Amino acid sequence: MDSTSVALIARDEIRAGFAEKPLHTLSLVYENLPFLARERPYIEAVLQNQTEFVAHRLVADELLDFDSFIAPPLHDEPYAGLWRLAMDTATVEAAANIDAVTMLTGMGADDIHEMHPYDLNDLLREGKLIEAWREAIKWAKVRNCNVWNVLKPFGIDPLVNAWLPWLSSGNFLQKSLTLKEQNDLTVPPWIRQDFVKQYALASRIQKNTNQVYFLCQQASLSVMISGLMSRAGEVLRWSVAAPLGIAIAHPFLDSRVLALGLGIRQKIPAYPGKMKPILAEAMGELLPPKITERKRKGHFNEVYYLGLAKNVDYLEEMIEKAPIDELKIFDKPILRQAVREASLGTADARQLQRLDLSLCLIKWLSMQEQWQKIRTPIDKAIFIRKMPKTLEGVAS
Repeated sequence: MDSTSVALIARDEIRAGFAEKPLHTLSLVYENLPFLARERPYIEAVLQNQTEFVAHRLVADELLDFDSFIAPPLHDEPYAGLWRLAMDTATVEAAANIDAVTMLTGMGADDIHEMHPYDLNDLLREGKLIEAWREAIKWAKVRNCNVWNVLKPFGIDPLVNAWLPWLSSGNFLQKSLTLKEQNDLTVPPWIRQDFVKQYALASRIQKNTNQVYFLCQQASLSVMISGLMSRAGEVLRWSVAAPLGIAIAHPFLDSRVLALGLGIRQKIPAYPGKMKPILAEAMGELLPPKITERKRKGHFNEVYYLGLAKNVDYLEEMIEKAPIDELKIFDKPILRQAVREASLGTADARQLQRLDLSLCLIKWLSMQEQWQKIRTPIDKAIFIRKMPKTLEGVAS
């Protein structure tokens, strides 16, 4: 729905004379991955009647997560999304092959328009237990799941973090935690105990989690703001697209759109049954009913777990060879064991977030020597360019 909306609006702008043809669209399609192959009809529902689009379908079955760890672009700060960069890089390279100079994406729409039942948290904070239970039942029926699978993550867990901070400071539990026991409050067992204590990681985790849910009075609005704040930096734009002469723009992250989205989220509560109802209503008949009537969005678990299994040997070797021993942050044997266990699909992808972040950080640290070799002559050239001409001979 997100990138489709952007494409349709761009088409109308061309019709109105604000831009020139042609308008190319790029869609990732899957042929061999069963779950993601179900997404194809939604793509075709838009493209089949659009004669003004020059449609490109990129078969993405081989674009797996963690493939990007093999030869990632140099980046000057740790990048939390490195594990999925292979997919994004392929789309930019496909755009470069058709001589595109600008890419418009649907990024940011999930932050603004995806509605989750965090109102349950607000109701519990206000002591409206019966009302919260009834609301959770409505969401559970739509999602076809147990009511506790809704009430716990969106209502109870944020309150537990706020009311019982000692749960997040129980470092004595750390070594016994398995991947399936990881959550927003735990310190991963592969982080060394001395580092955990020296930098008070448990209390930092508790504080950061509080900021996610309690930046403002409404939990849903707070989660939205926190998600937007975490988007600082963009390796895809700077390190991949720019060298190819391509500018990437995210219309949903435009400050005016964000301001409107924040206002909408403050006034309109989430309700079950429709996916991104505000965006669907705003687009009206531009979007086909097959998309606007969709209740839930697919996921990329196939790409994640297949990529993890494919690259597990490389990731273990990367950990072993990483020049990180002096930092005394990671326990390498425990981390390698966690990677091996995760590759077997024993934990939910959400529970593996801390593992993903750890691997991204280790890869960045492993690239520092290579980065410095490139950065030093660049810094020197900039320094000489800024010096007075009378001093250039001395510097050289």
